[in-house]
Amino acid sequence: MSFWLEPHVEATAAFFQQVVDRKWLQESTEGNAAALRSLEAALKAEKADAKTKAWRVFHRCTYVSRVLEKIVATAVSVAPKAVLFDQTPNWGLICALKPYLRPAKDKNEVREKLQPLIDKQWPVLQDNKRIANQLVDILVEYLGVS
Repeated sequence: MSFWLEPHVEATAAFFQQVVDRKWLQESTEGNAAALRSLEAALKAEKADAKTKAWRVFHRCTYVSRVLEKIVATAVSVAPKAVLFDQTPNWGLICALKPYLRPAKDKNEVREKLQPLIDKQWPVLQDNKRIANQLVDILVEYLGVS
């Protein structure tokens, strides 16, 4: 942010004493140095506009130092890849298999009666024992046997 401060004669004196490099002002051949030397001489002699008031510019910079907290890396837990068993066709399977499995009295009997049906009607399930076991569990639950 910058602010313009009211012009004062003291600001002119501060400019020559604190801002301008004295060595540069006295030794430089630049036009700016020559103009400032003539202004300083006029101020000392109090000629013409000797009471020149200089504007001062006040610059304000705000710096915020923020030290971030250290982040501790945590191990990401990897969920086991589960084969999703779609429950939608279960009713169709139950209806198709119910006549064959109705007389079963326990889980082993359901499994024994179901295996030939799986081999004959759904050979794709022969390789996937887990899905075949889930199918047995679904049918046991539906039939109400233990």
